[in-house]
Amino acid sequence: MEMQVENKVLKGPENDLGGFLAAVDQLQNNVEFFTLNSSLKASDGALNHARGLLNKGMTRLAEEFKALLARHRFNDLQYHES
Repeated sequence: MEMQVENKVLKGPENDLGGFLAAVDQLQNNVEFFTLNSSLKASDGALNHARGLLNKGMTRLAEEFKALLARHRFNDLQYHES
C-alpha cells in the first residue's frame, strides 16, 4: 500500500478533504481487491492493514463531522442571540 495513501488517511479530512476522500477510495479498492484475491501470499496482512487504516479513516471523518456540527451549532446560536 502506498505510504501517501496512509499518510492522507491518518491526517484526516480537515486540511485536504479531496485528497482524504481519494485515499479512502483507494483503500476501499484495496480491501475489495485483497478480499477477492485471498489466495495471494501477502493478502492477509495487506487486507488487515487496509481494513485497519480504513477504520481509522472513518473515525477521523466522524470526528471532523462532529467538529463541524459543533462549530456550526455554536455559530448558529450566536447568530440567533444577537
